[in-house]
Order: sequence, then C-alpha cells, then structure tokens
Amino acid sequence: MRVAQIMLSAEFGGAERSFTDISVCLENLGHEVLAIGLKRSKSLDKLQFSGVKTKRVSCYGSWDILTTRSIKKILSQFKPDIVHCHLARASYLGGSAAKDLGIAAVAKTHNLVNPKYYKNIDMIVVTTEAQRRHLEAEGVRNHRLTKIPNFSSVKSRPLKKPLSEEDGILRLTALGRLVKKKGFDTLLEAFASFSKEESNVKLTIGGDGPERKALKQLTMDLDISDKVEFVGWVEDVAEFLSGSDLFVLPSREEPFGIVILEAMAVGIPIVTTKTQGPLEILDKKMAHFTEASNAKKMAKDIRASLQSNQRYKFAELSKQRFDTLYTSEKVTGQYLNLYKDLLGK
Repeated sequence: MRVAQIMLSAEFGGAERSFTDISVCLENLGHEVLAIGLKRSKSLDKLQFSGVKTKRVSCYGSWDILTTRSIKKILSQFKPDIVHCHLARASYLGGSAAKDLGIAAVAKTHNLVNPKYYKNIDMIVVTTEAQRRHLEAEGVRNHRLTKIPNFSSVKSRPLKKPLSEEDGILRLTALGRLVKKKGFDTLLEAFASFSKEESNVKLTIGGDGPERKALKQLTMDLDISDKVEFVGWVEDVAEFLSGSDLFVLPSREEPFGIVILEAMAVGIPIVTTKTQGPLEILDKKMAHFTEASNAKKMAKDIRASLQSNQRYKFAELSKQRFDTLYTSEKVTGQYLNLYKDLLGK
C-alpha cells in the first residue's frame, strides 16, 4: 500500500511524534510511505534515516492555497492509495488536495478540534471518547468518526528495580515539551514541598521548549536547583525512564499523553493529573491521580504513591494494559484495517 502522511507543524511534540511513528511503522511493514511536512519541520528531520521518503512544502497558514497546490502536485506524482493527515492545517489543506485528486483521506485529531478544518476528510480518527463526543456535539455524523488510540514504539520490558534500592536516592522523572500547559511549574513547586521532608530525592526533567529558562529560574527561587536536572531532548525514552521510582505527568491539559504510554511500557509507577487522556488510558488501580495546577495536592499524592506498597502492583497492571491496547503493532494494524475499509468503499 502507498500511504502519504501529512503534518504541517514545525515543532516536535506528541502529535508530531505520532506522525513520525506511524510513518516508520508502516514503512517497516513493507508499505511505501511518503511523509509531507514543512521546510523547517523537525519531524522530517527525525525521519531522515528511517527509510521513509519525505517532501517539504512552505505554508503560511490554513488559508494558503499555494500549499494545497504544492501538496496536490506531490500527491499526483506519488499516487498514494490513502492520504493520512495530522492536525487541523494538514487536514484542511491536505484534505482539499486529496479530494481534488479523488484519493480517500483520513485525519487524526489530537485534541478537541474545530470540524470546519475536516470537511474534506472521509474518516476522522479520534483518540479518546472525549474527542468523539466533542465532534458529535459539533455536528459531525458518527459514520465519519472512528476511534484508534495513540501508541508508543517503546517496547514493553520486565519491571526493573529502581536505583534507589542501591543508593537510597528516590528518583522522580517527568518528560514533555516545556510549555505552560504541561504544568512543570506546578511539579517544581510540589517537588520543593516534598523534598523538605525527603532529603534524598532527585527530579529529572526531559524535554525542551520556551519555558526552559523560566523553569530553571524557578528551581533557584525555590532553592531546589541542586536536586533538579534538566536533560534536554530525550532520544531514548525507555532508558531515560528506566530505574526511576516514579513518573509524574503534571499537565494542565493532556488530550492523550503518549508519554504516559511510555511509562506504562517501562513499568514505572505513575502519578498523573486528572486530564482527558490519562483518565481514559488509566484507572485508579493503575496510577495515582492528582489535581492539575495544585502543587500542595500534587506533593501529597507523590508522597502517597512513593509510600504505597501497591505502587508496583499498579505499574504491573498498567504495563499489562499497554501490552493489550497500545503497542505499535496493535495500533498500526487498526490503521491498516481502516485504510483497507476505505479503499473497499
């Protein structure tokens, strides 16, 4: 099968990771994949040595009809069986190009979206029931919607004893784009409170973004800079998470949370905010839930998780759910079935 994947975003976060991961997985299964992105796309940079073909276009906004013409020309040359769009701009412009060429188009939502950008899409893929309910409320008919979750390419592995059993230092990890909605400032405030009672603790934060400088300043203001490490962008997520005592997701908003899947795969106890994705992926037998933007409550829940004799039972159950629902093999198979259904129609 020939599949064109389109992502018109320059940065690299969860949605972009989903775009690169599905492209690589399809290519590895023997399908011919063309990934179309912006000239400054970090996603296409990451696909450079993957075997996936790439094409770059310019785009100045969802109104840019020149981008549609460029995509249409690329699609005409590649002749895909299916066009798979990611995020609103790609769905609007790429969907228009696909429709003009008579090619079936799939679009994956990554949040609660405005359906006007998806009018040229044959099938909209939601990742959560919350996204489905939102689109139905906005007038999208159910026959145009299907649910396929995100997945992680991190391979499930046996539970590993935390390094704290060797040196007595409790290690907390967090990972994501350093932007306001990810709530890392709340995590730092919670950690500052928690570390006053637990002296042998360390917090390692992976990822990068515009809030990095402000967050590092906050560690100094809170007098915890000696206990917090910012390691920048993480390539090997499993290695980064492995051996830690607890993974914390402090997001104010989290439509899905691929990083949650990665913690599940590695088998680390999890504390997460009660946000859209985590509430659907996990339950109270698999993770400790806390309140977004509430440092006092987050500190309390971090402490409760680390003191719980059930936390590794939680981790084992969450890993089992990952193996059942969220591996790359299982989710890519669902996409292939969807592609075949659309081609059959």
